[in-house]
Amino acid sequence: MEVPTQLFFYVVIILGVWLFDRYREGQARQLQAAQLESALSQARLEALRQPLARPTCVAGNAYSR
Repeated sequence: MEVPTQLFFYVVIILGVWLFDRYREGQARQLQAAQLESALSQARLEALRQPLARPTCVAGNAYSR
């Protein structure tokens, strides 16, 4: 009966390590998604600010005078 008990604890330890690794991978994916979302928001904000910061001169536009 000694082998099944050792096998049980071995499986439990392997399962625990596997679950912890999956948890860590999930946390890393969430962090990367948040960083990408932040970068996208910054890029969108910068794209919205650019036309306000540098008006372009177009014929017939109020800025061309």
